[in-house]
Amino acid sequence: GEKNSSLLEICANEHDKAFNFNLETNEVYFVGENSVIGDITGMVDSGKNKHSEIAAEELPQDKELIDLFGRPLRMGIVKPNNIYKILYEKDLKTRAVFDRLINRNVANVIEAMVHMKPKEGVDYTPVELDLLLVNRGPYDNIRWTRALYDHGLLTLEEMEGNSRIANEVLKYINFVANFNVPVNVAVDRDDEKPGKVMGDKEFLEILHGHYNTLSEEIASYGHPLGFGDVDCIYIDGTDTVERNSKKFVGALRSKIIS
Repeated sequence: GEKNSSLLEICANEHDKAFNFNLETNEVYFVGENSVIGDITGMVDSGKNKHSEIAAEELPQDKELIDLFGRPLRMGIVKPNNIYKILYEKDLKTRAVFDRLINRNVANVIEAMVHMKPKEGVDYTPVELDLLLVNRGPYDNIRWTRALYDHGLLTLEEMEGNSRIANEVLKYINFVANFNVPVNVAVDRDDEKPGKVMGDKEFLEILHGHYNTLSEEIASYGHPLGFGDVDCIYIDGTDTVERNSKKFVGALRSKIIS
């Protein structure tokens, strides 16, 4: 199953923080007016985590970015659905029950980082990030919500209500990376893990269809339909780690410089 995690680890994980603070370092994270906020979307086991971690290692060491900011890039990764993924039983029916909570938590974390400002006299270290990556942010949540509805696990009213929550915070996202792999690749990779992520292949086919639609929109229009001001890239998760890392990190670097 999932590896054992303490509450401290969930709130202090360098690459998968569930909230906008780190209990271990006593830091609270904010984003500024010029910060890049990226939504990392995509199929199960498509490389989202790996390439986000590579970006977190490489970008703060980038010499041109150091010259640009006069210091190493400040970058953070949050994964708000971790609080549900790790602490509770995970199957499709439970995921459907949690769908509204996950949409709300993602929206709350993003809005907290955008709107809240540091308060004097409180014992924590405020950190304004130049780059925030939201692993499974609102663009991703919409795909999951619609797939759960298509699979009969949400009513139309529930799907529309949950999607509205995600839609409210799409305006804060200015970069989207959509990682995708075929269902059989996702299943094979999942089978190699100690605990399987999703055992319902029919659902994975539905979910994959939604990610394919997003990929096709990005390929055809350069962005998801209706959101022309968002920079987007598509990552083929079956390509090599080296090529995908170069593409992903390069796109983030270009967005930051622009």
